[in-house]
Amino acid sequence: MSWLVKIEKALFYFLVFAGFWQWRVVWLPAELSSALPAKLSLALAGQQFNEWTVFSLYATDLVVAAIFILWAWRIIYKKRLVSNPPKAELSSGQPSLKGGSDSPPLGGVRGDFDYGKITLYMFLLFCALSLFVASDKMLALFRFIKLLEFVGLYFYVRYNFAGLYSLKKIWQWFIAGAALQSMVAIAQFLTQQSLGLKFFAESPLAPNLAGVAKIVVAGEKIIRAYGLVPHPNILAAMLIMAIFGLVWLFLTNKFVIPAEAGIQDSGSRIKCGMTQRRIGVLLFIVIFALLSIALFVTFSRGVIIIGGVLFFAWLIYLWRNSKESRKPIVFICVILFLVSCFLFLVFRPYVSARYDPASLAGSQSVDLRSFYNQEAIKMIWQKPLLGLGLGNFVPALKQTASLPLWQYQPAHNIYLLIAAEVGLLALLAFLVFLFLTVRSVWKFRRDLAVSCLLFAVGCLLFFGLFDHFLWDLQQGQILFWLMLGLLGAHSSMDRAQASEA
Repeated sequence: MSWLVKIEKALFYFLVFAGFWQWRVVWLPAELSSALPAKLSLALAGQQFNEWTVFSLYATDLVVAAIFILWAWRIIYKKRLVSNPPKAELSSGQPSLKGGSDSPPLGGVRGDFDYGKITLYMFLLFCALSLFVASDKMLALFRFIKLLEFVGLYFYVRYNFAGLYSLKKIWQWFIAGAALQSMVAIAQFLTQQSLGLKFFAESPLAPNLAGVAKIVVAGEKIIRAYGLVPHPNILAAMLIMAIFGLVWLFLTNKFVIPAEAGIQDSGSRIKCGMTQRRIGVLLFIVIFALLSIALFVTFSRGVIIIGGVLFFAWLIYLWRNSKESRKPIVFICVILFLVSCFLFLVFRPYVSARYDPASLAGSQSVDLRSFYNQEAIKMIWQKPLLGLGLGNFVPALKQTASLPLWQYQPAHNIYLLIAAEVGLLALLAFLVFLFLTVRSVWKFRRDLAVSCLLFAVGCLLFFGLFDHFLWDLQQGQILFWLMLGLLGAHSSMDRAQASEA
């Protein structure tokens, strides 16, 4: 059993590290029998491919499925032991079958009534009912299965985090994945093209390709960095989360590797400890600068502005509530200031072109967002109760507007999009679930880990006001439900402690 648990943990950490890669097989609605590779030919992409009307099987879907299977087997195995405990195991000093710090949880927590979980079930119920009113029922069913997958991931993280995983290791693997993405993103920006990383299903990038995110500097088209994800905004959101985790590791001295236990001399231990601490600080500076530069070259205005504001709000909150954190916070601000000055001096024309308020008026991204959101509001008025059906916003948009194929996109506001696709009741249940999840850990907000997760999840919820990737793109869904699961895990642990008391 122990080796299966090790495999389960390895798969989860791999998901945290590589969950944003694009390995997948795609089926087009018109030809469900023929599978296409993740990197579609440009001719096919230009003629009939639309991300929100196709069926995709990602490698990460298989990883999540394997984790669920191992989780289910662990539950079945434990229940069998409880009903028929082997004598040899009971007499050999093994952990108690009732649970404990050494035994992985079964997947549930005893405690008071969990209203947040009930509202999540209600949300899923309304989503299921929307299948009956969807015009494209196959697409709606596919989206519902995907939603069940990620809600399942939320429950997995929530109920298994305390017994199986370490928040330090989760952040370390996540940051390692973000650092890899950052190196790819910076290289893409400098070369202004994709790097040919076919193994990672890198998106095809070039300044003259339609649908590729760009900015215009002095009349020249400049591609925004994608990394190994489908869009710069997703990469930017991932990098913001990684920066939160990186700062948490730094503030909790997780970068400091303990001095060797075998060193007996106290002076040698002190010297070794100082050396390790310096290495940790240097490692922090390098990774922080790498993530910040990669975040800059995504040119994701909304994500950078919202993430920056909430990141500084978190630092201010820590400054007011923890005197021990003040020196590290000053150090972090100095590093961020130096990186920002470097970027501004080197890429000043890019900053002016992207962040000048005058450039917002009449820009294509703003106009399209406004158009999509207005269409969503119209659809909500037409079908307020059960909506259009999961995933049916884009098919409905095709019936009401004549646009280039790549411009058929969901509403760039997850709250309007949820209401349009599954109805106002589903949106209400979803918002109540989010509120109860945050409220359940609010009393622990002075804890550094909890405050980090609260501000990080807050960033994602604000991102949802201006984009849709948290609702309908694989990488955004993994990011969203993973962070919610980590936040919910602290709520579950609190109820378990209250029950035991």
